[in-house]
This record gives sequence, C-alpha cells and structure tokens, in this order.
Amino acid sequence: MSQAINKKFLKGAKTFDDCVNLLQKSVSRDVAPLTMNVEERALIIGCEKITLSEANFTFYYWVFKRYQNNQTITTSQYDDGANEAYTDEFRSCLDELFGMGFSTRFDEESSNSSNAFKGVTYEFIRDRKNQIKTKLMEKLGINHSDYEIQTVGKKPLQYSLTLPLNKFTVKFE
Repeated sequence: MSQAINKKFLKGAKTFDDCVNLLQKSVSRDVAPLTMNVEERALIIGCEKITLSEANFTFYYWVFKRYQNNQTITTSQYDDGANEAYTDEFRSCLDELFGMGFSTRFDEESSNSSNAFKGVTYEFIRDRKNQIKTKLMEKLGINHSDYEIQTVGKKPLQYSLTLPLNKFTVKFE
C-alpha cells in the first residue's frame, strides 16, 4: 500500500500517527476558505500558508479579479508576443497590491534577470500557472485542485478559478 502514497504528502511525518493525520488531511473534501494576504504575499488556506513571489501572487490576484467579473484569461501557444490589455491589467494589479509605481520597478528589476518581464504572454501565463500549482500541491496534497487556476475552455485555452467566490477574502493589511 505504501507504493500508492505520494511521499510528498508525508513530508514532515515522524510517527505513524503523523502519517495518518497527514493522509487524512490530504483526502479531506471540506473546502476551506482562501485568504489572499497582500502584506505577506501569501495564500492562506485553512492552517496552510503558501508564500508566492510578487509575480505569482499578483498573477493569482489578477485571475481572481477577472473571475469576480466572470471573465477568463484566454490564450494560445500560437499567440505572437504579449497581450497588451492583459499586460496593462497585470501592471495595474501590481500597483494596486504593492503601491503606485511598483509596476515600473518590477519591469526594471526583471530586466536585469534572465526572466525579464516581456508582458503577459502565453509563456508567462503557463509559467505562473504551473509554479502556483506546484506550491499548492506541496502544501495541500491532492486537495490543491480546488484552489489552482483551472483550464475552463479548450479552444482557445481559457483559464480561471473555480472555487466559489464566497470562499475568497483579500486582506490588504
């Protein structure tokens, strides 16, 4: 039976009771509310705190804002370059979350790295979505899918959140 258990779900377990508790937690279907804590750049889900980079936190927040307005993010691997409207929305979210002018500093800081921000491209969306999913999986196990950014349309690709809106809270301080 131990071969069927993903070892990531048992990370930190020292005793058999710890293993049982972690496995029970990972199969729980009670969907906890999610708080986006801006000051800590973290998603708080139940007693789990998932700290994200500024880019990933802002991306999750941006997807949430679009979800509130019944909008998805539509993209394709065949898109040429950045979507200007999405890039403007993303930059507005950076400034809303971290202060006016932050988007300019974000652009400048990222231009000095190998991962320079070139706007909201298909690759940018894919990478943010995958990095957030990995963090959620590490902390929540098999229950991560309730909180991840889901593919909600195939042609063209559309992404959104699916957790009920009444389960979200944004904490600015």
